[in-house]
Amino acid sequence: MTEHSAHAAFGRRSLDALRIWLTTPCTGERDDPGLPGRQKWALLACFALLVLLRLPQATWQGRFLDEEGPIFLAYAWHRDGWDALWRSFGGYLNLGANASTLLAARLVRHGYLPLALAPRLTMGIALAFQLLPAALILWGHGRWLTARWVYAASLLMIVLAPLSEEVWLNVLHIQYHLILCCGLILVLEPPRSRRGWVVQGLILLLAPLCGPGALVLGPLFLARAWLDRSPARLVQTGLLGVGGLVQMLVFFTPSPVRGHLMDLPSLAAILFVRLGALPLTGIRIGWAIGDVAFLAHARQGPAWWAFAGLSLAYCGALALTAWRCRHQAAGWLIPAALALAVVSFGGGMIHANASDWFSAGAGERYNFLPLALLGIALAAIAQDTTGPRRRRAALRLCALVMVVALLSVVSPIKELSQGPDWRRQAALWQSDHAYHPQGWPAAWALDLSDVDQPCPPPSMATASLSDPSYCESAWLARLKQTIPRD
Repeated sequence: MTEHSAHAAFGRRSLDALRIWLTTPCTGERDDPGLPGRQKWALLACFALLVLLRLPQATWQGRFLDEEGPIFLAYAWHRDGWDALWRSFGGYLNLGANASTLLAARLVRHGYLPLALAPRLTMGIALAFQLLPAALILWGHGRWLTARWVYAASLLMIVLAPLSEEVWLNVLHIQYHLILCCGLILVLEPPRSRRGWVVQGLILLLAPLCGPGALVLGPLFLARAWLDRSPARLVQTGLLGVGGLVQMLVFFTPSPVRGHLMDLPSLAAILFVRLGALPLTGIRIGWAIGDVAFLAHARQGPAWWAFAGLSLAYCGALALTAWRCRHQAAGWLIPAALALAVVSFGGGMIHANASDWFSAGAGERYNFLPLALLGIALAAIAQDTTGPRRRRAALRLCALVMVVALLSVVSPIKELSQGPDWRRQAALWQSDHAYHPQGWPAAWALDLSDVDQPCPPPSMATASLSDPSYCESAWLARLKQTIPRD
């Protein structure tokens, strides 16, 4: 046998072994259905590795992304700890970002942590939260989690979600991973152990305290508790509601940069571009379709109404699929994805130019949750579907989405995947505390000077770029430059 044929035979045997492992039903250990313990830990480690490889330069150098450093860390640097911990920014409390950056600021200021390593701390905290959805899937229980390939596909749908680099490895956006956890808790069986209740209870309490988006799932939790006649589901709903009440009654305020309500045709078109074209065609074609949608919207002619009709048909198909799968996991995952997308794009997205509405690369953080939930729903449908033809169709569609996502990951957004070397920035600050080290993108700079300045009340009318950069008023002034005037 030649060396080439030997390698080919080895490759075939490896693929056959992988196929058998993926398609064989899980046997579990003792009375615990699901994957054996070692396989769970191995898949969780692979998931963590893929997260780190998603942005290799950031993983290697360390960085603060967008407002994470200039707004949250710098504010904690200049303010009292209690004030920084419970600061409401952009209209709501983000307790995860506040606490993480406060910890980093205090450790650096007291000499326990070099500034050069500060991003390692916040990125490590972010990684821990990003592992939570994977852990829920691997250690959770559900009728749809009966084959190894479903576990693997569900994890890949999360880690390969296209154009989601903005929510990767930063504490600013751990709120999105907590909301994803809430969506998974909705479709998993209630915990079977005290440890499971503690973990899920903390997630449900903390998620709305990191952002009000988790409350969008509240009606679905309540509906499932009522339909299942389940006291456990009702407890889960109550835990989510307690955190939500604290957020809404104590911290939440209307923000002048949000609340631009979309009309139904425009909202449907946005959902079609971001939740249909992007995962099925990839970044380049998805962007091109978004450009077509924007031009048609601007002209308001027959082309726009045709595009809006196509978009409404796509949203209707998702709703019909959810209804047909109402007794399965996908019957809850799809409504959760649509509800989060409608709230995000219909009024929760920061008010910007109309061209950004239809561009999948603008406000890409809003893409993550619906795409991840729809991807997991697709894997669940492929597992739960009866009939060989429907099963093959679902499997092929699932494979297409993952291949397109993988190709998208190869070409991440440049400004989110590359940036200044933080270690050099920290060294420059060490030699001169008046220097503002640069985050990612480079336009964001951190004021870690020795001079503390007061912050004026945040107001769009009085917002000024001359205010301290860590103040919300300076952030509003920066946004005002990009918001179109009526």
